[in-house]
Amino acid sequence: MDATMEISREICALCDPSRIILFGQKTQYGSDEIRDISLCVIVDTYDKEQLENTIYLNVDHNVSFNLLLYTPEEWARLTQDNMSYAHKIAKKGTMVYERPL
Repeated sequence: MDATMEISREICALCDPSRIILFGQKTQYGSDEIRDISLCVIVDTYDKEQLENTIYLNVDHNVSFNLLLYTPEEWARLTQDNMSYAHKIAKKGTMVYERPL
């Protein structure tokens, strides 16, 4: 299993995101080995800062990762704004997890 999927699986074990989107990835120079990923997590939470801290403290992997957390309401609103970063992520990112209906 690749690093993105492993990290996403661990995030899903800590919270119940509706989606996880990969929007950035860096590799080792001269190699295909991933060294850093950026993930957007859409999750219904009342305290994003606390959840972000929990994820960073509990997901241990040899690949470093960065997170952007959005509530479903924020995500719905911001993806409609062509100037927002969320809109760019929605258009160009890669869905790595989506909660089944």
